[in-house]
Amino acid sequence: MWTIAVTAIIALAIVVIYAIRNRDRSFPVEEHLLVIEAAIRNGNDLKMNYFTYRSRSFRTRTVTPLELGESGTYLRAYDHFRLANRTFKVSRIREISEVRRKPTIK
Repeated sequence: MWTIAVTAIIALAIVVIYAIRNRDRSFPVEEHLLVIEAAIRNGNDLKMNYFTYRSRSFRTRTVTPLELGESGTYLRAYDHFRLANRTFKVSRIREISEVRRKPTIK
């Protein structure tokens, strides 16, 4: 009798831990899309707090937006940290703001 109860409790604990670790990390995509579109239109950069699964944490990134995917699911941008073009999933952006692009000296 006790073994069944203990097994059920362990199974429930595993389900809860799995749900917590893999909970949906989506954020207000519609609001983010407006900010991204404005930055592209105004020629400005974006500062965003982005969730990465590799480190399982949020990282602040400054990017130059290049284009939005057709459905608005992905942002193609130049990442100033990685010094390369990258693709970012919009639903993983926690916070985003438009920042003035620094002028380039020629």
